[in-house]
Amino acid sequence: MKHPGRPNPDQDALNILFQNNYLKLPVKFNRLMHVMRKFETRAYVGREIIHYSSQSHGLNLADEFNRLWFSYYLQTPFYSEDALMDLVALSHDFLREVISRWRQVAILSSTRRRGFFMYPQDSDKVVDLIGKNNGDIGLNARFSNATDILIQSMEENRGKMIFFINVNENEYVKICDILLKRGFKKDEDFFNVKELTPIYDFKKLVLEF
Repeated sequence: MKHPGRPNPDQDALNILFQNNYLKLPVKFNRLMHVMRKFETRAYVGREIIHYSSQSHGLNLADEFNRLWFSYYLQTPFYSEDALMDLVALSHDFLREVISRWRQVAILSSTRRRGFFMYPQDSDKVVDLIGKNNGDIGLNARFSNATDILIQSMEENRGKMIFFINVNENEYVKICDILLKRGFKKDEDFFNVKELTPIYDFKKLVLEF
């Protein structure tokens, strides 16, 4: 399990080992996928070295960046019949996990109020995914003391509300750790919104090979 304060331990080690012995390359050799999705155009596809990181993969093959990743994956020694079958099996297992979580959401939503802890720019996407009920509350995850506000809200409504949390991966790990230590239960008192999305985080599947 990776340390929440050290999300990229391999990079940390490389930075130490080669701190005085490296060649600085143009930025195009470190194009980050999640940045390109937001700001770049398809003109870059195939012309740059692209760094797929974090939650940048997906199973939607209509997405040109996903297709680009697959096109190169198929050319590697890691691709085989066994790898393909493992991918199918892992996809099915992951989908079953998502369906189970949604059943739990439906059950809890019938007896509890709901709260959303998310970045403002993601609110429309989260509402489209989960829907909107009367009495829902929203907490802005951008506030400097946002985590404290979330914890206070959950303590005041313990057993009466469920909270949907949608923040970046590193921040979620920290929040989840705090909530578990306070006795809250994952997938009962709070849910990670990204784990309710079937195409979330393709690296979870790839890294099993």
